[in-house]
Amino acid sequence: MHDLQYHAESYDKDENRSEKQKHKEWAVSLMNEFIPVKDVASKFIIQVKTILTSRESNQLDLLHQRIMAAIGYFDPLLKKFSGKVTEKINSLKTTKGIKNYLNELRETESLFVRQLKILIKAESLIGMALNEGELTKSEWRKSMAPFEKHNAGEISTKKNQSKHQQNEKKEKPDSKIVTLGLFKDGKTLQEIARERNLAVSTIEGHLASFVAKGELEATSFISQEKYDTIVAASKKLNTLQTGPVKVLLGPEYSYSDIRFALAGYLFSQQPS
Repeated sequence: MHDLQYHAESYDKDENRSEKQKHKEWAVSLMNEFIPVKDVASKFIIQVKTILTSRESNQLDLLHQRIMAAIGYFDPLLKKFSGKVTEKINSLKTTKGIKNYLNELRETESLFVRQLKILIKAESLIGMALNEGELTKSEWRKSMAPFEKHNAGEISTKKNQSKHQQNEKKEKPDSKIVTLGLFKDGKTLQEIARERNLAVSTIEGHLASFVAKGELEATSFISQEKYDTIVAASKKLNTLQTGPVKVLLGPEYSYSDIRFALAGYLFSQQPS
C-alpha cells in the first residue's frame, strides 16, 4: 500500500504539462479503490500474528487454513488490480516520450503479483510441513507458473513452453487435490488415509483447507448443530484456537469437529 500511495503522490512531482500528470486521476482512483483491500490485509496480518504467538498443537493447521482462505479472497482482487495496470500500460504503448512512466507502471503492476507470490509460497511451505515433506524446486515452480510471465510485453517462446510442459508431466500431483478427488469419489477419511498411507489428521488438514476456501461445506463433516455450537463457542471466547474451544465444549466435541467448523467459519467471514 505504501508503494502504491507513493506512486500516486509521485504525479505531483511532475510539471502540469507532462504526459504522466495527465493520468494522475487514474492513479488516485486506483489507490482509493485498493484501500478496502488493504484494510482486510491488515486484519489478516493481525490474525496470522495471533496464530503464530499461540501455543496450539495444531498451530500449523490453523495457519494453513487462514492462508488458504486469504488466497481465496485476495487472488481475484490482486489479479484485478494487476489487470487494470496492464490495461493502462497497453493503452499508452504508442505514446511517445513516456518510457520512464511505463517502467513505473510495470513496477506498480508487479507489486500486486508479488503479494500473490508471497501468499502462495507461504501456503506451499506450510502445506509441505504439515505433510512432513519438503518443498522442491519443481513444486515451487509449478505454484508460481501463472505468474512467471506477468510483465507487460513478455512473451514465452515455444521452446520455453515446451520445456514447461515436459516439466509438468514429471511433477507429482498436488497431495491435497488427490485427497479431494478421493473424497468426492465417496471415500471416507479413514479409507483415504489407508489408501494414501497418511495419517487421518493429515487428510483432515487437506479437506479443511478446501472448507476454508469454500470449496467444501463444513457440514459435510459435522452436523449443523455441532457447527453452530462450535462457532458460538469460538465467538464467546473470541478465539480461532481449537484448544480453548475444546475445553469449553468438552469431550462430546473432537478436535476434528472443531477444525472443520472453524474452517467453515473462516470462510463465512470473507467479505463478499
